[in-house]
Amino acid sequence: MKALSLVLALVMATATAGLASAEEAGAAPALPSLDTITKKLNNLYRSKSSETGMTMKVSTKHFQRELKLQAWSIGEDQAVVIIRSPAREAGTATLRTKKGLWNYAPRADRMMRVPNSMLAGSWMGSHFTNEDLMRETDYSKDYNSTVEWSERDGKKIIKVTMVPNKKTATVYTKMIHFVRPKDYLPVATDYYNGKKVAKTMTFSGIRKMGGKVIPTKMEIRPANKPKEYTIVEYDAAKFDIRVDNSLFSQSGIRRLARQR
Repeated sequence: MKALSLVLALVMATATAGLASAEEAGAAPALPSLDTITKKLNNLYRSKSSETGMTMKVSTKHFQRELKLQAWSIGEDQAVVIIRSPAREAGTATLRTKKGLWNYAPRADRMMRVPNSMLAGSWMGSHFTNEDLMRETDYSKDYNSTVEWSERDGKKIIKVTMVPNKKTATVYTKMIHFVRPKDYLPVATDYYNGKKVAKTMTFSGIRKMGGKVIPTKMEIRPANKPKEYTIVEYDAAKFDIRVDNSLFSQSGIRRLARQR
């Protein structure tokens, strides 16, 4: 028994020494659970309801433009984004409900359905797609994900790789999120088409807005046109407020389009 006790003591001492050496070498702390990370990413900009004001700047080889946007949402299924300026595009809107995605043209007073085949289409000439701005998927349910430690720009960071399930409607074959260890807020996301990165979205301007700490600036750059970009910045945000359910209809959008 004494011999066994001595062996156990030696093993424990060796293990403790190993842990100390690992700590001294800067070993990574334990990873958060995948559920914790996906919930954080899912709920980053989501809430029971919201009203937000945004500025979108687009720079391409052929043009530069700036749009002022206003958006409302209720839950995960209802959202509307409307252009407030420039004047020639004011009132143009995108609506999402449980039944699908539509674009509204105020001059023609027409609602045009956006089919799944158009999810990869550019939203208002930007580098964001219809899917990017109106995502209705659930990272926890619609993706097979893994979490691991990685490095980005010389800093230790959490890497979350997400591969869509077969039934998930998405134009991307994979997404890789890079998340800050201290609060699980995203730093960047790489979007893949096949085995290649199609575009990268970076997040910055982290501050409290509407009672939530969020990145208030998102910049997206296409991999094949690195000098081009689209930037969206939150100018104002209110979360978990009363939002009129009638806004998420053609008549509701008409009312919004008449507002200036």
